Amino acid sequence: MAGHLGVPLDVITVNAGRMAGDLERMVTQLDEPLADPAPLNVLYISQLAREQGIKVLLSGSAGDDLFTGYRRHRAVALDRHRNWLPLGIWRGLESASAQLDQRRTWTQCITKLINSAGREGDDRLVNYFRWMGESSLRALYSPDFLA
Repeated sequence: MAGHLGVPLDVITVNAGRMAGDLERMVTQLDEPLADPAPLNVLYISQLAREQGIKVLLSGSAGDDLFTGYRRHRAVALDRHRNWLPLGIWRGLESASAQLDQRRTWTQCITKLINSAGREGDDRLVNYFRWMGESSLRALYSPDFLA
C-alpha cells in the first residue's frame, strides 16, 4: 500500500524474545493485566516515531470499543423489536437458552441476545458487555472474596 501511495514505510522487525521481554513493561504502562499483546505493537511504533522526532500519533485503535463493539451494535439495533413478544415468553426463552451448548459462538450470541431481551434499560445494555454469567464468575471466586 505504501508503494502504491508513494509514501515512506518503516518496517519494525520484532522477535519472540523481544516481545516476551517487553510484556512486563507493557502491563506496567497499561496499569492492568491484558491478555492481548497488541499494545506491544503500539509500543514499538511509538518508539520508532520518537526516534524520528514525531511527537503525536493518531491510530483510530479501539474505536469499536468506544462505540460499544461490533456485535453489540446489532443487538442494540434489535432492541426496538424486543417488545413484539411478552416479557414472560422472553423469560421462558431465557430458561431454554441455558440448555444450549455454550461452546459454540453462535449459541453464545443467541443466548446473550435472549438473556438481554428480558432485562430493562441500562441493565440490558450492561448485559451486552458481560463475557460470563454471574454464576460462572462466582465459581471463580474464593469463599473469602465472596464474603
